[in-house]
Amino acid sequence: MFVDNRGSIYYYKKGVMMNKPIIVFGTGRSGSTLFARIMSCADEVVYPSQITSRLPRLLFISKLYLGISKIRILGKAMRRMIHISEAYPFWQSICPLFVEPKHDLTHKDASPECIQKIRKTMGKLAVGPDSRLLFKITGWPRMGFFKKVFPDAVFIHIVRDGRAVANSLLKSDFWDGHLGIDEWRLGRLPEKQIEIFENSNKSQIALAGVYWNTLIESAEMDKKYYSPELMEIKYEELCKNPIEISKDVFEFCGLKWNKRIENEIDGLNVRSMNSKWQTNLSEEQINTVSEVTKENNARLGYLEGNRK
Repeated sequence: MFVDNRGSIYYYKKGVMMNKPIIVFGTGRSGSTLFARIMSCADEVVYPSQITSRLPRLLFISKLYLGISKIRILGKAMRRMIHISEAYPFWQSICPLFVEPKHDLTHKDASPECIQKIRKTMGKLAVGPDSRLLFKITGWPRMGFFKKVFPDAVFIHIVRDGRAVANSLLKSDFWDGHLGIDEWRLGRLPEKQIEIFENSNKSQIALAGVYWNTLIESAEMDKKYYSPELMEIKYEELCKNPIEISKDVFEFCGLKWNKRIENEIDGLNVRSMNSKWQTNLSEEQINTVSEVTKENNARLGYLEGNRK
């Protein structure tokens, strides 16, 4: 519950308390979108959707969609057409600094005004007393920021082989590495990553690997500093065993599991796309990105037996 200086209670009004929001995050191109869609099947969750992204100031329409999505047969059809979204136009309307920060946002970046507005606005998505807020983000982990806004938040970190992520980044519509390391979305790189980039061939694939390194290491630092309630899952393991991995995460988050959710996951046709980096990249590019990402890939277990 949050009380403003006028005494108004609005951290979820009318008795609806969305305790323990669930935040799914990853570097981008890591499988977080796929996993967020799985999580959105839970009966309890509400979330910013593609509707929220297109109509960020008309939350009653988003709430109407979320209400319909809870109806068994009709809800499944609705979720197939309209998906959970990062909804940056929505974030822009309530907290612009969140949208494209040049550094990882910490607890120091969450002003009282920003906290107040996020809580109040997110509360408008609640559709019942058991509602649990779910949203996904990519890029900087922003764990400290979210811990300040939602102290009881639960985090799910999706990780993927850095070589696969780098290959996929180059084909994404948001990749801006061509602008150079002083102009792109991450801002100034850590000195360690600048050195890695300088010692590589300074190609785009090397920069994509450095991008992944920077975000993976930022998440690691956030975990150590903020000690969040967090579960880390690998994209590759999710693709091999989507039902079992999802069950584990639902249990961790305190969400109810049922046969309908299993059926919806089966309908998503979950399969790994990791083989693409081995066929899309030249031998030189593979060697470059493997060298750039080797330290973090080894720490995450991706180089054991050269697992791909």
